Amino acid sequence: MDQISRMTHLFKDARNIKDNPWIRGWQPPFVHMDVAGGQLHSKGEDEMWTMARRLSSRFPSLLETPYLPHRFPVISSQVHRAAASASAFTSGFFPAEDVGSGIREESAVTKGANNNNSSSCPERRPQAVALSMAPKHADPLLRFYAMCPAYAQREVWLETWLPGWMEEQWAKLAPALQERLGLTRTMTPSEVEDIWQLCQFEAGVEGITSQACSLLSQSDVRLLEWVEDVHLIESHGYGSPINYNIAAPLLHNLRSALKGAAESAAASSSGQPDTHVHLLFAHCETLVPLATLLGLFKPDTEQPLPAATPVPTDGQVPPPRLARKSLADLDVIEDLAHAMRHDGIHQVQAPVADEGRAWVPQGWRPLVAQDDEGRSFRGSAVSPFGANLGLVLYKRKAEGANTGSSSSAYKVRLTYNEQVLPIPGCSSSSSSSSNRSSGRNIREQEENGDAPDCDLDEFLEITSAAAAQGLDALCEVGGNEVATTGSEAFVGAGAPAS
Repeated sequence: MDQISRMTHLFKDARNIKDNPWIRGWQPPFVHMDVAGGQLHSKGEDEMWTMARRLSSRFPSLLETPYLPHRFPVISSQVHRAAASASAFTSGFFPAEDVGSGIREESAVTKGANNNNSSSCPERRPQAVALSMAPKHADPLLRFYAMCPAYAQREVWLETWLPGWMEEQWAKLAPALQERLGLTRTMTPSEVEDIWQLCQFEAGVEGITSQACSLLSQSDVRLLEWVEDVHLIESHGYGSPINYNIAAPLLHNLRSALKGAAESAAASSSGQPDTHVHLLFAHCETLVPLATLLGLFKPDTEQPLPAATPVPTDGQVPPPRLARKSLADLDVIEDLAHAMRHDGIHQVQAPVADEGRAWVPQGWRPLVAQDDEGRSFRGSAVSPFGANLGLVLYKRKAEGANTGSSSSAYKVRLTYNEQVLPIPGCSSSSSSSSNRSSGRNIREQEENGDAPDCDLDEFLEITSAAAAQGLDALCEVGGNEVATTGSEAFVGAGAPAS
């Protein structure tokens, strides 16, 4: 919001009003909206609600049993917009109930107009749902990144040099944008990125593409998207093993939910599991590491994926525990640059690469190629608004089940942004080609019987090692240092191997 609001100065300097008449009188869209910063937008509420409606219509049998918290656990991170997303989703997922006779008390304003039909239909209320969350700074399930000093230190180090590389890319677009705006001064790289942020807000939230977005060519957009993809993969994806290995507690939780559902269904006379739906609501910083840990969206590159790289210890980067303090109370890591400025952690220039380019560390190369428009890792597909990952447990038909093992009687389906994807490393899943499933929605794949499902026992086997990693070992600190609140329950959750 601050970034977009400061564009008032840029547009005041613009002289090409003829080609950009919208600039005259432009006002920031966030005037008098400071109180709404960081909250869930009404479009996000709609998105969560409609997504839930689609899910409930696809699996109506899940809702045949009355709601109880242990049947439908809902867990959110302790961030307002995540909890609001959970609330919006559950209001669409669970059917509303009739209440009383339908007669409601009317106000004096409406009594005269509505007294003929005030009780013509029953009153409805949404299902009351129990919502669980851990403290923001002690949540190894959904905010593992904020509990890991080793990750925090690498992230602070990343933010000391990657923004310089990003500014080099933005600067390439400045001359053309200066001309389109009719500026009589030099445009800064950060102003290029400001226009990109305004374009994304106008297009994604307001449905407007005739203003800021009209200043950008298709090649401009491709470069700006690529720069964001490089930042995303370096910060939360394949850029370093610590980025995604710390999602182990979440993967452990999901595995336990699937295995527990299969075992309880097998032991139940009704064949129904104890838990019907397991819902978790968090952030990009939670979902992208999980997707990466599962092996999704791996970049098509000839160079090997980066191994763990040591963070400089020359005093330019804070020690792990101080770095973690910079992350602990943030809503999301996107706020880190702001926190770094106010905590006195300044940007420093990292060692220069072989070619003599400024900013980048020795030997660093982007994992995603700029000219690869069909690249596997694309931020707009990995982490758009309302991004979601689903693991669906199916029971085999009796004649195909192996009764010797409860898990082999079940299959797991992976969905990402409501598209069915093969589970990496699963032989039974890969038997259905990913090309057959790309671009087709879940219903089409179910109807054609070609969804790339994975046997539950194989899924548990191939994810066992990744899920067994504990935050204490990954973050190179003891369990008591990981959970600073003194809550032993959260220490245990941070060490899923136990």
